[in-house]
Formats: sequence, structure tokens, C-alpha cells
Amino acid sequence: MSELSQRLSQVRNMLDDLVEADRLVGSISELLAQRNALREQLHELGTEIATKRQAVEQEVAALDADLATRQRVFADEIAHMEQQTGTEIATKRQAVEQEVAALDADLATRQRVFADEIAHMEQQTATAKAEQARAEHELQDVRMRLDHTQAVYAEIRKKFA
Repeated sequence: MSELSQRLSQVRNMLDDLVEADRLVGSISELLAQRNALREQLHELGTEIATKRQAVEQEVAALDADLATRQRVFADEIAHMEQQTGTEIATKRQAVEQEVAALDADLATRQRVFADEIAHMEQQTATAKAEQARAEHELQDVRMRLDHTQAVYAEIRKKFA
């Protein structure tokens, strides 16, 4: 029996090895199942990332297009405003130049009028001075006559007194 007991012992060892191998196979199966589940999750995450990346890229492209459109609109508005400003400046410059020309013409007219008035006043002053000189001369002449008349009167009074 010893042989039988030895064989039995070998069979038990084999059975124990089989049980151990079966447990290892079960553990490996569980690990493979976990690995497959993780790969599936990884694949789902990869798909979700790719989908979100595509959505973000589309959104960025849409924002870039919107930005480009807004930049063109702003550039057009700025160009229009610059043109309007240029036109307004030209219009205002022309109006100011016309006003300056009108003021220059008015000033020239007033200068001529003032020059004419000054010349007329100088002529009147010269005439008045001449009349004053003539009047002073006549007054002096009258004083001389008065003095002469008074002297004659005084003599006559002396003669008849």
C-alpha cells in the first residue's frame, strides 16, 4: 500500500495543483475580465474625448469665423467713420475758409471805410483849423479896430470934455 498511498498522495498533490491552477485560471479570468472592462472604458473615454475634441474644434472654428467677421465689420465701420470724419473735416475746413474769406472781405471793407472816415475827419480838422486861424485873425483884426475905435473915442471925449 505504500505505493498506493504514494500514488494517492501524488493524486492529491495533483488535485491540489489542479485546484490551485483552477483558482489561478479563475483569477486570471477575473483579471482578463477587469482588463477588458478597463479597455472598454478606455475606448469609451477615447471616443468621448475625440467627440468632445471635435466639438471644441468646431466651436473654436465657429468662434474664429465669428471673430473674423466681426473684425471685418469693425474694419469697415472704422473705414466708414474715417471717411465720414475726413468728409466732415473737409466740409468744416471749407466752411471755415469761406468764413475767413468773408471776414477778410469785411475787414478790407471796414478798413477802407475807416480810412475814408479818417481822411474826411482829417480834412474836417484841417478845415476847422483853417477856419479857427481865420477866426483868430478876424478876432485880432476886430480887437485892433476896437482898440483903435476906443483910442479915437477917448480922444473925442477929451476934445469935448
